[in-house]
Amino acid sequence: MHQLIQLSERIWHMDLDYATDRPNLGYIQGDELSLMFDCGASPAHVSDFMELLQEHGLPLPEMAALSHWHWDHALGMAALKKQGIPVIACRQTDAVLGQVSSWEWTEEAMRERLRTGEEILFCDDFIRKEYQGDLSAIPRFCRADVVFEEEKTLDLGGVTAQLIHVGGPHSEDSVVCYVPEERFVFLADSAGKDLYGTPWDYDPKDPAASDLAMERMSDDPIRLREYREALERLGFERCLKGHAPCSSRSELIKELQEREARL
Repeated sequence: MHQLIQLSERIWHMDLDYATDRPNLGYIQGDELSLMFDCGASPAHVSDFMELLQEHGLPLPEMAALSHWHWDHALGMAALKKQGIPVIACRQTDAVLGQVSSWEWTEEAMRERLRTGEEILFCDDFIRKEYQGDLSAIPRFCRADVVFEEEKTLDLGGVTAQLIHVGGPHSEDSVVCYVPEERFVFLADSAGKDLYGTPWDYDPKDPAASDLAMERMSDDPIRLREYREALERLGFERCLKGHAPCSSRSELIKELQEREARL
């Protein structure tokens, strides 16, 4: 059962779900507009989010912003578009979405993507779990409605959301959402390891071993350093990753510095 958690006067998030790898979904309430940060793993994920907003008496978002192209953040886009909610993404993310929008969700197509390395077993496994094995229910990836280059500031009324393309160790198209008035930043998966670019062993039957394998993955030193420096330029005090609880600025920077030191 998901919960909607209030982090500040203006900021909320729906908590993650480890069972299907659903990430945290962010919400920023302005006086005039509200923003959803990240688009969810599925139409069901989006529906759960909207229901929680209504239960808490919060307005549904007028727009959504996408952190990066990975399935658990982007496959809810189709459901948002059906509700008339435009999706904002950086140009790099939209370019990848254009490439993967041709993906078909059949056993044959999914097996072929695993064979060629276009997809990884980790994502294949959790997609099946999120959609309960019903491949026909998986929507296609779709393009963004609004595309920006490196930064875009949204005035929501009394609060702003700064969408910043930071790249980073996880995926080069990663965008964070910085809310300067609340001294808060939504990181999504930007601080994570590069699951597509670095070979690693994932075993669906052994979660502990898989977590250890992910932890032992190395980082690209330049991408990691540039990412840390980009975050240090932001005046946030707290942050939220896609698949972890809320943490402090000092905890995040220390983690990144320790990873750099191990390279």
